[in-house]
Amino acid sequence: MKILVLFGGARRVNTYNVLQTVKDAMQQATPVEFKEIWLDNMELPFCCSCYSCFFHGEDKCPHVNAVNPVFQEMIESDALILATPVYSMQLSAVLKNFLDHLSYVIHRPAFPSKKALVITTTAGGGHVGTANYLKSILHLWGCDRVYTIPVRVAAMELIISKKLKKKICKISQAFCEDIVQGRLYPPSLKYLLYFSIWKALNGQGEKDQTSDYIYWQERDWLAKDYFHPISLPRRIMGRSMWKFFNYLLRM
Repeated sequence: MKILVLFGGARRVNTYNVLQTVKDAMQQATPVEFKEIWLDNMELPFCCSCYSCFFHGEDKCPHVNAVNPVFQEMIESDALILATPVYSMQLSAVLKNFLDHLSYVIHRPAFPSKKALVITTTAGGGHVGTANYLKSILHLWGCDRVYTIPVRVAAMELIISKKLKKKICKISQAFCEDIVQGRLYPPSLKYLLYFSIWKALNGQGEKDQTSDYIYWQERDWLAKDYFHPISLPRRIMGRSMWKFFNYLLRM
């Protein structure tokens, strides 16, 4: 099993210590090969909002040579871990900048059925909100299940208590079990709605052969109710949502 870690910090302290506890817990459950990418070392230029990735394809991004190797590793991994300290109540700038370069993945989800784990740490607040933000991004990228471990340190240096370690291990082992079993979860109504909206929007791109249309068409998602099979009630809801938005777009 290969797990890719995108690390948004610059120090081997609080966030890193939680990450190590996660890695140890997962290794106890099954052999895991971890690869850590420290985004602070990438020296990635800021996203310049050129929209090239949206309209002409991600290969036209001016920073593609820096971003694409990491993105390919994300695709080839069995699961993802995003870890970041909380700065000013939000994620670190280096992680946010990397996510900005992958904004097109919200249009063209690259990780259907992939599992992910989010780690956030702070000495004050914002850890839960930051974890939930990253969770929503990962779901919009297509991730099937996202676990979160938000930790408030309440000090400059984290000492992992027995209670915290037990919580981290429980979540880590559930995450690991999901990856091994390949279990697929039904989408929430929120993300079923997102899928239906994008399906309706991208269906309008046939005439102009937009990048989004081609991507969805190649994967046959324009003819499906979701990335993977879902229950009849959710299929009915999804189709109703799609018909409604498709009707609005054709007005």
